[in-house]
Amino acid sequence: LGNYVACKWLISTFMITVRDMRSVHNEPLRRAAANGYLMICKLLSNEFALTRHDCIVCDNEALRLAATNGHLNVCIWLASEFKLTYADAMTNDNEALCMAAENGHARVVLWLVCHFGMSNQDVSKVHPWFVRSLFYLIEKDAVLKRDVMNKDVAWYGDKGSWIVDQLNADY
Repeated sequence: LGNYVACKWLISTFMITVRDMRSVHNEPLRRAAANGYLMICKLLSNEFALTRHDCIVCDNEALRLAATNGHLNVCIWLASEFKLTYADAMTNDNEALCMAAENGHARVVLWLVCHFGMSNQDVSKVHPWFVRSLFYLIEKDAVLKRDVMNKDVAWYGDKGSWIVDQLNADY
């Protein structure tokens, strides 16, 4: 909450405008997303009426960094608020997915695949180790493992059952 209050104070005290935000390629939004500050992301979006274009600057860095650092709530909000697409999620050779997996963020990985409708072919073309690595990540997350084993993955969307089928083949 302190960061939120400080952010509001900075905006009003220094009369920061949307032009100021855009002059630095919306760096405050990108940094807030990277650090998991959802309230600040929302504040910036509302205060400056940020657009989809504002979100995807710098090769969709806001989503890529939020995913890299495991901030699922920020990823979900960015995708919803700015209507991010499959193409947005695949920027920089699918970096959001690759870095989330590399950093052990299984829930982010599953959400990215399911929400953006990435297929097995999409993922394995770039990273053939995807399902094996996801299997490893799920092994480390007891709640997620239980959900996968019980096929309780509705929150992952339509692709949830595809993920379960891929993973349960290995269990």
